[in-house]
Amino acid sequence: AQLHLVKDSDKVIAALKDFRPRYVVNFAAQGEVRTSFDHPIEHFETNTLAMVKLTTALQKMEGLKRYLHISTPEVYGSAADGAVREGAVMNPSSPYAASKGAIDTFTLGLAREVAAEGIRVNGVRPGLIDTDIHASGGVPDRIDQLRDTIPMKREGSAEEVAQAVC
Repeated sequence: AQLHLVKDSDKVIAALKDFRPRYVVNFAAQGEVRTSFDHPIEHFETNTLAMVKLTTALQKMEGLKRYLHISTPEVYGSAADGAVREGAVMNPSSPYAASKGAIDTFTLGLAREVAAEGIRVNGVRPGLIDTDIHASGGVPDRIDQLRDTIPMKREGSAEEVAQAVC
């Protein structure tokens, strides 16, 4: 069954309690930058508030060993600005990016809070990855437009992200 992260959050958490996962990789987000200007509340409800509720519940579950939060480099500004360098400060340019930056900051605090309990929490901002999200967001040639701004001059793959975080 498909559950809505905001509207069905109690059901999502109940399902997780029943399943008792040891590892959680969280890709959940409401992602389209352009629509976030028209619907900022929905982006914050999904990308920030629902994630706080979810991770707070996960923290209390027995058996959790690792939580991996997947985010976006959009928290540093528009992807059109070019590659992000290590040590850059957050500079979100959309409600989407601000909502992701908020949960990224929360995730950092969560990592510090649960480390002594043996729960490993990581956050990853993988950059431009070859997926259908660009087309579904209305910019099917986004990677082609930005390829020259990427240091390696190519997009990443989902497999590369998986290898890096597993």
